[in-house]
Amino acid sequence: MRPLQLVTLSGGLGNQMFQYAFLVHLRRRGARVFPYLGKIRHYGEHNGYELERVFGIALTPGERAMDGVLGLPLLGAAVKHIVFPFKYRERGESDCAANAALAARHAATRFTGYWQGECFFADVADEVRRLYRFDERRLNAQSRSLAERLHGSTDTVSLHVRRGDYYKKDGTPTDFGRAFTADYYDAALAYLAAATGKTVAVTANPGRLTGEMLRPIVFTDDADWCRAHFPESFTVVDWNHGPDSWQDMCLMSLCRHHVVANSSFSWWGAWLDARPDSLVVAPRQWKHGAASPDVTPSRWIRL
Repeated sequence: MRPLQLVTLSGGLGNQMFQYAFLVHLRRRGARVFPYLGKIRHYGEHNGYELERVFGIALTPGERAMDGVLGLPLLGAAVKHIVFPFKYRERGESDCAANAALAARHAATRFTGYWQGECFFADVADEVRRLYRFDERRLNAQSRSLAERLHGSTDTVSLHVRRGDYYKKDGTPTDFGRAFTADYYDAALAYLAAATGKTVAVTANPGRLTGEMLRPIVFTDDADWCRAHFPESFTVVDWNHGPDSWQDMCLMSLCRHHVVANSSFSWWGAWLDARPDSLVVAPRQWKHGAASPDVTPSRWIRL
C-alpha cells in the first residue's frame, strides 16, 4: 500500500508553485500525496488557491474531500494526527540535502514549508514545466500587447522589484528588504551588458524592442519608486494587480534575460524561461542573516 502524505499549500502563487512541485516529486517517489489548502482556502490568504485559476490544476474529488475534512474545526486536527501522525517542518536554515534526507524519514507525514529550490523537484522538472504553462489567450489587452513584443525579442530583461510587504509602514525594511540594496540592480544590469556585449537603454525613446541595447521591463509592486530610481526608458508594468498578478509572471518568462528579486514570484518567472542561453541574475542573499545556498540554481549568476 502506498504511504499517505500531506503537503500544506500556503502563501501566494510563487510559494504554491514550489509546494506543489515538491508534491509532484513525492508522488514520483511512490507516495499518495494530498494537498492541504489550509489558510489559502479556509482563511482567504492572498488570492486564494491560484494553481487552479492560473494553470487549471484542480483538486480531484478525493483531494477535495480530504481537504474539506482537514479544514473542519477539531475533527480536522484529529484526522491530521491519526492519518498523518508524523510532522516534518522544513528547516529554513538547512540545505536541500539535509531537508530531503529528513523529509524521507517517515511514510505518513505532514509536510509544512516552502520547499524553495529546484533541487526539491529536479527529478520531475519536465512534468512541472508542463503543469505550469500559461494560456496567453487569457492575458488582458495591455499584457497581450506587451507579450507580442516580447516574443522573439533578443534584448529584453525582466527586472523584478518587490517592496510592498518587504517594508514596514514606517519605511524600514524587513529581513527580506535588507537582503540587498538598490545597487544590486545596477550591478545585475552591468553584468548582463558585459555578458551580452550590449548597453542598457537609458534614452527617453528606446524605440522597438530590438537592437544592440538591453531593454529592461520592470515588474513591481511599487511603480512610483521604480520610476523615481530607473531611467524613463525602462518599461514599468503597473497594470496587473490582485487576481491578474499572474500575468506579470507570464510576461517575465517571455523576456530574454532576467534579474530576479529575492522572491518566489520572479524565481518562477525566470525558471519558466527554458531557453538554455538565457541569463539569470539573482541576489546572493535571499533573506538578511539567513543562509540560503540552494534557493537559486547553480547555473544562475548570484550577485
